[in-house]
Amino acid sequence: MKSNIFKYLAAVAMATATLTSSYALSLTPTSLPLGSPVASETLSFTGNGFAGVPSGSLYSAVYNVSGKYTFVYQLTDTGASSITELTLNGFIPSVGVTTLGYVTGNTDPKTATLLGSGNLQVGFDTSGNGIGIPASGGLSDYLVVATTATAYLNNFPAGVIDGGVAPANAYGPTVPDGGMTIMLLGGALSGMALLRRKLA
Repeated sequence: MKSNIFKYLAAVAMATATLTSSYALSLTPTSLPLGSPVASETLSFTGNGFAGVPSGSLYSAVYNVSGKYTFVYQLTDTGASSITELTLNGFIPSVGVTTLGYVTGNTDPKTATLLGSGNLQVGFDTSGNGIGIPASGGLSDYLVVATTATAYLNNFPAGVIDGGVAPANAYGPTVPDGGMTIMLLGGALSGMALLRRKLA
């Protein structure tokens, strides 16, 4: 009986490690997907006048590439602070980021890190001087994120960063639910209840 408890704890530990793990992604020059996006939007974000918090807009678009969705993003800086990082949510392992590229012509991304929690962090400053996408009119390259996702949602939370963080929203990948979320939650709660009884 104890061995089952230890197996359960090991599974929980592995799941926690997966959620907190991170790894660097390669960035390569690419081109925009062919055709027109199936959805797109440009939404503003603002630092509300706080020093070191960017203001501008975030363009996001969704392309259907052979039944899988590719996401495209571009930042425009209209404030007094430069933009050094863009953080996008929703890129959990099950949506499978396959390639990450950029369309050259403006400010290139320099680094990209994918967290197990689904946060995709894209940095525009590796010089250490705090200058990324220039203030007052600077543009990022188009960031092209190919995935294995077969569904998408808008209003995924994002963060645009200099010294502070300006909240933003964008399109992002998701997984068709079909009730699976409720099943997994129910299974997790049942397992926790069983564990409490065994340890009592």
